[in-house]
Amino acid sequence: LVTGVLTTTAATVFNGGFAAGGVGTFADGSAGAPSITNTGDLNTGILFPAADTVGFSAGGTERMRITTDKVQFNVDAKVGTNDAHDLGANGARWKDLYLSGTANITGVLTTTAAAVFNGGFTSNGDTVTLTSSAQDDPVLIIQNTTNDSNSARLKFVKDRGAAALDGDDIADIIFAGENDAQEA
Repeated sequence: LVTGVLTTTAATVFNGGFAAGGVGTFADGSAGAPSITNTGDLNTGILFPAADTVGFSAGGTERMRITTDKVQFNVDAKVGTNDAHDLGANGARWKDLYLSGTANITGVLTTTAAAVFNGGFTSNGDTVTLTSSAQDDPVLIIQNTTNDSNSARLKFVKDRGAAALDGDDIADIIFAGENDAQEA
C-alpha cells in the first residue's frame, strides 16, 4: 500500500490492475511516443500536444486532436465496409456542414427548410424529384440573383450522345392537379 506520491525513474509495470483515487499527471508525449500507450504498441495512444489539447496517435502519426473549440481529424473519418451509421439524429442535429470537394450521397437527401444549391445541382440518375410537404409553399423556384439583364431560365438539354435535331422532343412539362390529372 502506497500513500502519497509514487515516483519511479524507469518504466513501472502494475500487474493485476491499478487504481487511483486522485488526479494522474502524464508527460506531454508525442505522436511517435504518446504518454499513455499499451504494451507492445508504443507508438499508438494518447498525447498532450499543447495546452488544453488532447491528441490521439496511431502508428506514430497523430490522427485526431481535441481542443477547446474543435475536434480535428488528420485522416478521413470512415465507417467500416458495409456499415451504416447516422451522423446526428432527430432532435440532435448538426447545425452547419461545410464541405470542400464532392459530396457523394447514396440514398435520399432530405432538407427540413429551403435548400439553396449555389453553383448548381447535378443528379447522376435519371430523375431529380423536388417535393414540399407544406401545402402553400412552392416546390421549385428558379431565380437569377446576379442583377444582370438575363432572366432566370429553365433549360432542358438532350444529353444522350446525339445532338438534338429540329423537332426532337427533349422534355415534357406536365402540370398535375390535386387529383393527379396530368394536363399539359
